[in-house]
Amino acid sequence: MAGADAVPLLEVDGLDVAFDTPKGTVHAVRGATWSLHQGETLVVLGESGSGKSVSLHAIAGLLPKTGRTAGRVRFQGRDVLGLRGEELRRFCAENYGMVFQDPMSSLDPSFTVGDQIAEILRVHRGASASDAWERAVELLAQVRIDDPPRRAKQYPHELSGGMRQRIMIAMAIALEPPLFLADEPTTALDTSVRGAVLETMAELRDRLSMGVVLITHDIGVAAAVADRVAVMYAGRVVEYGTAEQVLHDPGHPYTAALLGSLPRLRTLRSALTAIPGSPPNAARTPTGCSFHPRCRFATDECATELPLLRPTGSGQVAACHWTERLTADGDLGYWRDGGEPLAAGTAEDTDVFVTVENLVKEYPLGSGRKARTLRAVDDISFTIAKGTTLGLVGESGSGKSTTAMIMAGLTTPTAGRVSIDGVDIARLSGKAMRSVRRNLQVVFQDPFSSMDPRMTIGQIVDEPLLVHKMGDRAARRKRVTELLDLVGLDAEYAGRYPHQLSGGQAQRVAIARALSLEPALLVLDEPVAALDLSIQAQILNLLRDLQQRLGLTYLFIGHDLAAVAYISDRVAVMSNGQIVEIDEVESIYQRPAAAYTRQLLDAVLDPETDLGRYLNRAEPRPDRKEQPCEPSVPATP
Repeated sequence: MAGADAVPLLEVDGLDVAFDTPKGTVHAVRGATWSLHQGETLVVLGESGSGKSVSLHAIAGLLPKTGRTAGRVRFQGRDVLGLRGEELRRFCAENYGMVFQDPMSSLDPSFTVGDQIAEILRVHRGASASDAWERAVELLAQVRIDDPPRRAKQYPHELSGGMRQRIMIAMAIALEPPLFLADEPTTALDTSVRGAVLETMAELRDRLSMGVVLITHDIGVAAAVADRVAVMYAGRVVEYGTAEQVLHDPGHPYTAALLGSLPRLRTLRSALTAIPGSPPNAARTPTGCSFHPRCRFATDECATELPLLRPTGSGQVAACHWTERLTADGDLGYWRDGGEPLAAGTAEDTDVFVTVENLVKEYPLGSGRKARTLRAVDDISFTIAKGTTLGLVGESGSGKSTTAMIMAGLTTPTAGRVSIDGVDIARLSGKAMRSVRRNLQVVFQDPFSSMDPRMTIGQIVDEPLLVHKMGDRAARRKRVTELLDLVGLDAEYAGRYPHQLSGGQAQRVAIARALSLEPALLVLDEPVAALDLSIQAQILNLLRDLQQRLGLTYLFIGHDLAAVAYISDRVAVMSNGQIVEIDEVESIYQRPAAAYTRQLLDAVLDPETDLGRYLNRAEPRPDRKEQPCEPSVPATP
């Protein structure tokens, strides 16, 4: 990390970004200020709509024509906001390397990855075809791709998600730029692959002496890679300092609240201290401090006076009127110990509600002589006691979502038995299955894709009641109001349409619809994966509350081990279609028996215990694998 008196590689000073829309001007970034030194990693942390990605796009000259900027962005002392056209293109090619969240949207599917890396060298360095290809293979080796000569000849669809992201990193460093910009580079990756990609980025930063600006909403990632952190909320930087200052002793109530919303393995049995409400729309930000409607420490002054960045007791700066008092009194440290203790499950071991026995699901691949079979679910068995939650956790392709679809009656198993409340649903016909569905409902990862955009929220929640002919119109309208109230939404939401809801509100509607027929079992397939941290905590707490009040039984599918642990009584770990371990939550997370489970747990990033995990590491860790974790021997349920 560069010294404090070194000349910054990148300076952002009072950056404003606004967009002209048919409904008026939207201010996405307001007065953002921070700096980056050579060899340093700055993480810009925030939830959706905070302005973090827009800030990065403004720096890189990637804003659409409707975007307007003000303020200054200086690279090595040169103001770059005014660059346009060919001058901007040449400047960015020589000085910036960029990696985005989805590598498939940046890679050309019709060219090999080696050709795409080589093209950069031919266009910008004038390299010959052979020299460019040789350098492309070298770059693949630098980003720790196995067998680079063979991989260079492959197409993007032939590579895993982690490998595709490594290809993007290789392309970004091909011209050895002094500045590396990464916009949510690990969000779509499994935890084990995420760790390998972050480690590669840190290694390249040190080797090439690059400055790195990394955009993320993941506090664990921020803690693991950052020298300094800028926290954004509603378009403003609300806290800025070293990673230790910001993430261990926060000076802004929003930062502390984010830390309190994070499920952590260290506090498995403590309630999450969720932030009430939702982040504001950029077109309608509150007066004064934008966080005041959600802040537990807000006063009348917070609603009228805009706070400026000021020093805290820990050394960073925070935009809060009361930061000195809150840090001095220790009021912002409430997140460390978690919330109230969670109530323990009360179901008896013999009170089995769901039984899955020797479940198999196979898919045919190819035809003729090349025909083969993919076994997505491979002879798994488990039970779920009434009123409890079984968490099903694993990486992409492990078979957990296929298992959920079989449980929900949305796909037929190749072999095995699924019994719900004594009824084997695996072989039921459509008509017979319809009666079972009243007792079994599903909540999906993306609530918007499961809603008709032409229907109001009231119609969406009412639809199951209408289909199953439950009550007259007045009775159903009353039931819809009750269901919305049950999931924490006002009755006026019944008249809105899906596009008028936030992600958290839409997921609450999906849960209300699932509860409309008073089912006993909910299959929850990654229900919080697409939600911001503060909203995720609200939904997890809601699900726990509903289970306590209604006696519901859950199958909770997830890849976030901490979130799965928070909601579950027992956890089954899946890999390659098999269950490698199944046990009580505390046993799985504190005394894992399977090597695969231990590897998954090692990849979880906690802001307290993993601060600086990928900083200043000259050599890669020998236990960090390029591929997803290796599975262990299947477990006996």
